[in-house]
Amino acid sequence: MNRKHGLLLFLCACIPGCGQMYQGYMKRGTSLLGLGCLVIALTSILSLGELALLLPLLWLYAFFDSYNLRSRILDGTAPQDEYLF
Repeated sequence: MNRKHGLLLFLCACIPGCGQMYQGYMKRGTSLLGLGCLVIALTSILSLGELALLLPLLWLYAFFDSYNLRSRILDGTAPQDEYLF
């Protein structure tokens, strides 16, 4: 397996879903990226600023999940790529 560069993982992990996609988890990354876009779209279309409070939670989950995936890949216990919902 190709070892991924840590700095590139950090840069990709700053965008929800991109860190997962960088490591080959396309379904999981697409789910997170789509959820982030959905929250932003609903916040702007419905003018509900309260929904924007979900964005930091989503970002934190995606950021730490990408590093958790990296450690599990290195340990050899990586899960299957599945959609989150």
